[in-house]
Amino acid sequence: MTPHMEVLYEGAETAELDALSAAGEELDLATVLHALSDPIRLSIVAQLADGVEMSCGAFGLPVAKSTCSHHFRVLREAGVVNTRVEGKSRLNTLAREALDERFPGLIDAVLGAQRAQSHSAAPVLSAAPLGASALLPELLGAGAGAARAPKLRAAQP
Repeated sequence: MTPHMEVLYEGAETAELDALSAAGEELDLATVLHALSDPIRLSIVAQLADGVEMSCGAFGLPVAKSTCSHHFRVLREAGVVNTRVEGKSRLNTLAREALDERFPGLIDAVLGAQRAQSHSAAPVLSAAPLGASALLPELLGAGAGAARAPKLRAAQP
């Protein structure tokens, strides 16, 4: 996708992002499902589901700025979100109409499944991602305050 320039006022230009057309025939189910398959991208979509327009920095995502840019690009190229430039901000909205026209009920089903999963997940699974070594005591039943996994002893003959 090639950005094009739009003159906002005399002497100032900004790159306007090319988003996929709102005409549903450009939306591909596999591409949309791939875009919705990542937890960070799903979180972005959930925050935009109420029809709000948010800047990229307003989401409070627990990832680096470059990773945020990647996730927004995947969503934008899949046609899931629309992005417009206003000054130095990039404002994002969910492409709800186009998605509902092409895939009726998809967004509601995905967001409903996400809410159901987040309500039924065990507390350790709903926490921020941790390394495997940090989760080992929880998985072995040693409790949240345990510093390390219990020691294993050799079986007595």
